[in-house]
Amino acid sequence: ALGTADMANPANNQISLNDKADIAAVRAAYDAWVAGTNAPEGYTANQYKIDAAKTGYVANETALTAAETYVKELEAFVTEIKNKIAALNETTPDATEVATINGMIDTFKTVNCGSDEGYITAEEYAKLEACEFVIAQNGAIDQIRAAFEAIKAQVNADVNLTDTEKAEIIADLTTSFNLTCE
Repeated sequence: ALGTADMANPANNQISLNDKADIAAVRAAYDAWVAGTNAPEGYTANQYKIDAAKTGYVANETALTAAETYVKELEAFVTEIKNKIAALNETTPDATEVATINGMIDTFKTVNCGSDEGYITAEEYAKLEACEFVIAQNGAIDQIRAAFEAIKAQVNADVNLTDTEKAEIIADLTTSFNLTCE
């Protein structure tokens, strides 16, 4: 996965995926200028176009190419995030993978001028939240299970209880535990 260090925004953090259409329009205008297809009435394309030797005089073509590359990187990053969300199993989510995806979304927001609006859908966020809920629920069940095991150990270690009393207490605890964790 890309990180903020991997994705240097070529325009001092002023380019986002929202600029894709504008960047494409600038590229089309530049290409038309190079080809001469934007010649005004009364001129031929050959009269108006710039030749390859003169394209070097256009200082911003490098910036345009960098912006186009950056937009492609952002699109690839969003696709990677979306693919990872799609691959999540909501029944048995991997906590590490969910955390990785959340980190990737934070990174995307950072490198996309602070926004993910329109790129990560409400449904994708809902799936992530459902996975986070299952992970939290499983964590709570694990804590209850650990407490249950600790209480069982204390009951079994109590020398003042008979084996029958210990068995009854543990049976009652087991019933309560199973009801809690269903």
